[in-house]
Amino acid sequence: DDYAQFGWGLSAAKLGQFELAVEHLAVAAAMRPDVNYYTLALRGARATARAQTSAAHRRQEAKKSRGGTTDAKITGPPPPRGR
Repeated sequence: DDYAQFGWGLSAAKLGQFELAVEHLAVAAAMRPDVNYYTLALRGARATARAQTSAAHRRQEAKKSRGGTTDAKITGPPPPRGR
């Protein structure tokens, strides 16, 4: 049922699961290419999924360029400096 796929896709998008949303919206749009709002919703979900993937990639690259993670746990005082 195309409308069920559309609803599932919209629900997934509202939950922030844009990759899943794209899958279901693509099925709905393929089943009923004449329904413009299926195609519009699919385009929006694809754009958001791409933007999220790009942002995650940029964060990962920035983390690498800083030399690793900034989430290091400090466990004690710094080592003494040489005399």
